[in-house]
Amino acid sequence: METATGVKRWSECRTAWLLAAGAALVLYGASSVAKDWPKEVTLGATTLKGSFYPISMGWSQQMKKYMKVNATPLPVGGSSAIAALIGSNKLQMGPMGSETAYDAYFGKDSFAKKGKQPIRALMAGHKRIYQLYVRADSPFKTPEDIRGRRFMYWQAGAPSNINWGKLLVQAYGIKEGEYKRMDWKSTGACAEAIKEGRADFGFSGATPNSALLELTRTVGIRFIPISEKAQKFIVANYGPFEEGVVPKDIYGPGIPAEDVRSISLGVWLIAREDLPEDFVYEATKAILDHPAEFNKYSKLARQYTDLAKATKNPIIPFHPGAIRYYKEKGVWTPALEKTQQALLKQGSM
Repeated sequence: METATGVKRWSECRTAWLLAAGAALVLYGASSVAKDWPKEVTLGATTLKGSFYPISMGWSQQMKKYMKVNATPLPVGGSSAIAALIGSNKLQMGPMGSETAYDAYFGKDSFAKKGKQPIRALMAGHKRIYQLYVRADSPFKTPEDIRGRRFMYWQAGAPSNINWGKLLVQAYGIKEGEYKRMDWKSTGACAEAIKEGRADFGFSGATPNSALLELTRTVGIRFIPISEKAQKFIVANYGPFEEGVVPKDIYGPGIPAEDVRSISLGVWLIAREDLPEDFVYEATKAILDHPAEFNKYSKLARQYTDLAKATKNPIIPFHPGAIRYYKEKGVWTPALEKTQQALLKQGSM
């Protein structure tokens, strides 16, 4: 009897020990993964009033909540600045225009001297709608009126903004020297110049944004549509551009009163390629598994939380952590894998 009881107790103790050992291994494994994670990450954004900032802010909050990581958004300027700073590891993640991500990954155009940057895609985001606008009391009606006027669009280090302005005036037969080209430093600075009458035509690639919203409440603004012919000319002459519209009522009832034909450009969430796979998996999950929470940060956030569109038309390879997430959700297709391998091969040349 005592022997049977002793055997039973030994068996129970052995089982308890094995369970404890197993739990310890699980905990050790989890902590060893966590040790590979960066203690803090900085997410790039353009300006405080630009469209990237609320996206980076929302993403950082989701990472803090679900990953217990110290994540901070930092305004640094345009997409080119974000790409270069991710490349130098002063930033680790952030939104980026598709044209900049492409140039940075392949080391082309504005990154020809800097060389290829170590970046990978996580998910497709919102479309930047290029808005040409004037004060509400302005007499100007079409882009043809730029001739002889002050047009603020030129942003050093931002090839998409430069190409937009140059191709727009070319589409209307306006030559260099027939208008005054003004430097564009930020969405807010441009809006102030329009408000104060220091510029005639303004430009913004953030739709919607707080700077233009403020203008609607003060001097008022009016969006200038481009013709279908001009739209096709611009798209044909700069690959990353797409046809688009400034949506009706996006700045409030009647602002604008109807869709305004324009140009759009995609945005992607990007990360350094050397971030741990598990970390990027969780960072992707922090947005896509919690759409209702993320959507509260910006009107544009809904364009990030649509899983069906997250992998659409990649322009650089995805990070393995993001791929793992998409495979779990069943949206990683053979076609995407083929594109992934092709982009990796092209980038290695």
